[in-house]
Amino acid sequence: MSNNLAQELESSLKSYSIYLEYWDIQSGDTFLMRGEREFLQEHLSDLSEAQQQRMNELDQKVLALLAVDYQLSEEDDDDDLTTLQMIGDRIQGRFVPKSNGKIIKL
Repeated sequence: MSNNLAQELESSLKSYSIYLEYWDIQSGDTFLMRGEREFLQEHLSDLSEAQQQRMNELDQKVLALLAVDYQLSEEDDDDDLTTLQMIGDRIQGRFVPKSNGKIIKL
């Protein structure tokens, strides 16, 4: 793995962590957190064991946020919650069975 990729992965983990720490249902930037999470998912095999553990811990925080019952009115913009749910779906569906019964890694 190149030095640049290693730095990008570390930066993405840090950004993912910061987005989670300050996440708010009306922040309007959850799509950025999703981008960091997708980048990390694409490079899962390039993460060190410690980085994978950090990512798993952050993923658990996403799932904890999704466990909250957010009371939104019809006027509220739910884009951030929808995007957070998309991240959660990706986390929970990391491995999906193919039609032939074999498991593929997303």
